[in-house]
Amino acid sequence: MEEELVFEGPLKGKENLLQFIPQRDPMVMMDELVFWDDIKTTSALTITSENILSYNSEFTEPGIIENFAQTMALRIGYHYYLLKQSAPVGYIGSFKRLKIEELPKLGDRIETTIEVIHEMFGVTMASGEMKVGEKVIAKIEMKTVVAKE
Repeated sequence: MEEELVFEGPLKGKENLLQFIPQRDPMVMMDELVFWDDIKTTSALTITSENILSYNSEFTEPGIIENFAQTMALRIGYHYYLLKQSAPVGYIGSFKRLKIEELPKLGDRIETTIEVIHEMFGVTMASGEMKVGEKVIAKIEMKTVVAKE
């Protein structure tokens, strides 16, 4: 019987998330792990002028894509943390159906949720949704691949 993995969060502060993701400053695009289970993971980020993917008082399209990717990495890294194992290296295989309704502004807190659609042989298909408050501002579909050792 498989052990049930239990979320120990929320975890706040970039420094607490670094153990779960490969990115390092200035490329860390999250400052909180809000929720995690086997299917869904939600991260949060407050947009600041210090963020290198902010421009003209907005979080840019590359920042939105990177935030989606890092939320997926966070999902995998946290899963392996709960298993007491080292997280494998992963890559974005593809993303499609990216729809950005609105760019977040400086001071906005975005919450990004990744939901697994299908997972098999180290390949994960997932959908993502980004919100400011209750308003959905971006959506994506992603495929990630975990590297074989």
